[in-house]
Amino acid sequence: MAPILDLNRLLICRDCNINPPNIVEVHRTGDLVCRDCGLVLEDRIVDMRSEWRTFADDDGDDPSRVGAAANPLLSGPQLDTVISNMSGTTKLAKDLSRMHSKVTIDRDTHKLLDVYKDISAMCDAIGLTKVIADTAKQLFKHIHDERLLRGRLDQAVMTACIYIACRQQKVPRSIKEILALTQVPKKEFTKCFKVIRALQEAKSMPMTAEDPMPRFCCSLQLNMEVEKLATSLVFKAKELHTMFGKTPPTIAATCIFMASNLCNDPRTLKRISLECGITEMTIRRAYKHLYQERDKLLDESLSAAQFQSLPSP
Repeated sequence: MAPILDLNRLLICRDCNINPPNIVEVHRTGDLVCRDCGLVLEDRIVDMRSEWRTFADDDGDDPSRVGAAANPLLSGPQLDTVISNMSGTTKLAKDLSRMHSKVTIDRDTHKLLDVYKDISAMCDAIGLTKVIADTAKQLFKHIHDERLLRGRLDQAVMTACIYIACRQQKVPRSIKEILALTQVPKKEFTKCFKVIRALQEAKSMPMTAEDPMPRFCCSLQLNMEVEKLATSLVFKAKELHTMFGKTPPTIAATCIFMASNLCNDPRTLKRISLECGITEMTIRRAYKHLYQERDKLLDESLSAAQFQSLPSP
């Protein structure tokens, strides 16, 4: 059996010959020095430490020589220099930072940053996740680069991007909920939506009546029994074409109204209208179609008392 060689290098002072050696590295001069006799054993040693001084306890994060990570939502090389605000809050420092930002950042980048900030604020206002906000930003960036909606209001393009992002991520929101974020006219929103939908038609999934059902029932504080019954009413209404031509939020709100009355946990039309964003008259008209077909929609397992609990339209 071949002997095992010890490949570890042991550096011993040739004057002291002390083992273990007492040798230190002087980083300032790049030397290896024996502490016992002061003999310089090696010089010009490469310092492998960072080449800047760090004061993380005082100045926050350690500086990085490579800069921040590249933002795929912005254009350009993104290798601009940045003036730190650690020099204080004096007027000279603020003026210098302001002038530097105006020179280094172009107008398109300023516009995109403002739009991304507005999209994040709009998504936070209705409880949408960061994934949806990032998807909407990517859509806006694509539209901005291709210049497909030049002359249109930025608010209209942003609302259309958020609406399509919700559909792509299967987190449905009605058009009325999205338009409530801004004062954009519905006609302007529709024009922008058609252009973006043509580009994203393969990725966009249409909204169905059962998609907003859990959210509506949670807002109305209804239990799982009501939600299951309302969802089954939606599927049966589709098979019988009872609610043909109605929007998905209207179908969901109407089925919730009927299911809550069948489960002896009714909700008024006014409350359902406020939580679902559908007018009372629209729900009442849709409910007439459900009430006329109640014998076909409802299961035979329901008692006669439950049938009688349904309010007439």
